[in-house]
Amino acid sequence: MKRWISLICAGVAWSWAAQAGAESLSEGLLLHYPFDADGGHLVADASGNGRAGRVCGAQWVADGVRGGAYRFDSNEQCIQADDAGLPAGDAPRTMALWVRLHARKAEPLTGLLYYGLRQRNQMSGIGVDWRVGRANLYFTQCGGVALSDWKMEQAGRWHHLAYVYEGYGRHHFYVDGAPTDGMSELWGPLQTRLSGKLVVGGPPEEMSSFARDLDDIRIYGRALEASEIAELARPPAQEAVAEAAAGLDEPAVPAWTASAAPLTFVLHRLSMDPAVSGGAVLEWASVPGDVYDVYWTDDLTRGFTCLASNLVAAETAMAVTNRMEGASKVFYAVKWRGSR
Repeated sequence: MKRWISLICAGVAWSWAAQAGAESLSEGLLLHYPFDADGGHLVADASGNGRAGRVCGAQWVADGVRGGAYRFDSNEQCIQADDAGLPAGDAPRTMALWVRLHARKAEPLTGLLYYGLRQRNQMSGIGVDWRVGRANLYFTQCGGVALSDWKMEQAGRWHHLAYVYEGYGRHHFYVDGAPTDGMSELWGPLQTRLSGKLVVGGPPEEMSSFARDLDDIRIYGRALEASEIAELARPPAQEAVAEAAAGLDEPAVPAWTASAAPLTFVLHRLSMDPAVSGGAVLEWASVPGDVYDVYWTDDLTRGFTCLASNLVAAETAMAVTNRMEGASKVFYAVKWRGSR
């Protein structure tokens, strides 16, 4: 029976830099609702800032992106908290969340997250704008909106939405980790005024009347980089591994068995800039006489390509160099063929 003995998701943006990425995503984090467990009438703030949310009719469900999520079935359901300490005035900020709509419905707006004073240019909110044929992610300052280019084409799928504000009227949108800046109908720089209220699930005044699920709500007191947004938008590791394994193009080979020794891996990054073609070196523990194949891809949706095959280990460590051809990240799969 064929068996993939290990899948390495690694590279300039992954693997040994994962810990650094996790530390980066904790910097400036002002609010974080992971919704991993049903907290009853309260949701815990994992940012460490103690901004617990009060559940008003919303229902916890187990099938979130990571762990659980909260479902909002009507305009009366929301989660409320205090907005004290969140970015005000024209200060930089990032608002990010996962959303799954249960329908596409032509109503004016579907609010998802907002805080501040509901007066002209004094609010900070994101949602979906359905007016005049739109179905776009939006940011609103109360009244005017800035729109992404992305449209919500279908319901029932999880999408990661992020709004990044650098200050001085510079707005950026990301959907599923990809930039999608669009038009702006705002009145210049923000003038957000705190009101004492943050609402998850959309303000009741907007009368959103169909179900949507929300997960992993985050607000930062800084403008996140594109690489950080991509990290937030990445599906859970186990899903990525399952999808990658399903897409591998396997050669016709004899029956596979488990490796005689556990494999451990190290990835050396030779260059931060793909343009200089520094590439990467993958090393793993090996057994002398054992044979390995190495596959790689820079896009899990396209499957894997054989990088090297029939590599016979002469010592207790092996390595293969991948120039990556301009790719900014790399994913590896290693097969153990057996012993000679």
